[in-house]
Amino acid sequence: ELLSMAYEAHNLSMHEALESEVQENLVIRTFMLFYTMPWSQNARNNITALHEQIETAPDDNPDWNITMLWVEDLKGAMKYRDRAEGNPFSQRSVYFGTYPVMSHLVEQV
Repeated sequence: ELLSMAYEAHNLSMHEALESEVQENLVIRTFMLFYTMPWSQNARNNITALHEQIETAPDDNPDWNITMLWVEDLKGAMKYRDRAEGNPFSQRSVYFGTYPVMSHLVEQV
């Protein structure tokens, strides 16, 4: 539910692949914001307020940067583990670009 809220908050389709790593990171950061600071979900219909909350998250949650570093480690571990399933020479910049793959990531959180 939080992942779909993150997609909807940024007006992104869950049925289409994300276009860039920027969108991928935005969805992940928004999900983590909603997950670690539930009151931030109130801003999901106000994109300006949501972006402000994402930017001020390290001030509101002293562990935000450590948490996001952990998420990056988790992403790297998932890419490493899944490398045998796809083309090992692929240079996909948006690895977590589809909703099912992103959903698998947030299940690990």
